[in-house]
Amino acid sequence: MDNREPEVATDAPLIQQPRTPMGFPSPAAVNGLMRNMILTAEFGIQRGIPGYRRSNRYSGETVLHDGALEAKIDEIFMGPDHWGYVLSVENKLDTTQKINPASFRMDGTEAVTAQRWELSPRAVTDEQRIAAAHRAKVYVVTKAKRR
Repeated sequence: MDNREPEVATDAPLIQQPRTPMGFPSPAAVNGLMRNMILTAEFGIQRGIPGYRRSNRYSGETVLHDGALEAKIDEIFMGPDHWGYVLSVENKLDTTQKINPASFRMDGTEAVTAQRWELSPRAVTDEQRIAAAHRAKVYVVTKAKRR
């Protein structure tokens, strides 16, 4: 039987994240920025993210190409505390492939999420191209780069 005391206090108060008037996480928090990037990229919401400057300067630039996966920058959201990257990832193999989140780790990475973690084989037919199951969006939130 293990009688040791826990190393982490179990009765520590929870940290309250800032919230918007609608009750959603604030874009100032990592989960709020991630939510807003997904809404912008996948649902086409164009109003921008409050407190963040949107940059398309590096759109289309390849950040990963290892022969199996190719990742290109779609957009970058720059804020005072966090930067958010929206990447388009495509499977280049003829077999199903799982995305490894560690492949998208950058200096100061705080969170990585994806539209889907498993990509279908490279599209061959028109139906497969339209379904686009061989592509996905990957979202990365990092600490802001200081100049």
